[in-house]
Amino acid sequence: MKEHGYKAIVGLKPRLQKDIIERMRLAEEAGIIALTIDLDSAGRAARATKGQTVEPKTFEQLKELVKTSKLPLLFKGIMTPDEAELCINAGAAGIVVSNHGGRTLADTPGTAAVLPRIVDKVNGRCFVMVDGTLARGTDVEKYVAMGANCTLAGRHFVRAAHGGLADGVALFANKMKNELAVAMVLTGAQTVKDINRSMVVIPDYKA
Repeated sequence: MKEHGYKAIVGLKPRLQKDIIERMRLAEEAGIIALTIDLDSAGRAARATKGQTVEPKTFEQLKELVKTSKLPLLFKGIMTPDEAELCINAGAAGIVVSNHGGRTLADTPGTAAVLPRIVDKVNGRCFVMVDGTLARGTDVEKYVAMGANCTLAGRHFVRAAHGGLADGVALFANKMKNELAVAMVLTGAQTVKDINRSMVVIPDYKA
């Protein structure tokens, strides 16, 4: 990707510390701009096979990983304000609010249900990303309005690439972009920075 002029963030699994650190160093050499570790993958049995060891991380282990690399490190799979606070205290550059597509723990709430409280807890102290089946530009505006710095829509881009290669990716990206532009016009946001919480209704939310 670096050879073609692109910037990339590498996502790692919560492997053993030595295995993560090894991959961090490879990422640095490759010119990666940031790293994420999806901590909730520690509960996925499919990863607990030979050569795929994963483990829950302690607070001390999180701090060690932050200090190991010069690259910004974000922790993914954050679903509560307390978890966000731990990540900040460990020195994380950011968090990714994610329930792993609901595939790691049954009956986990959607990210939209927990994002506002997490954002309030973070209070600007780190970068906040979020995923959660973003399929439309209106989804982007909703998450940004609730306080996310950016949104992730990887699964749909994979499907677009599988179905239509570069043209499929461009089609999906432009669809989301156009839908977001329309939503911004209809809610009075001239720029993305103008999007705010008054533009969405959050059921049962109390600041």
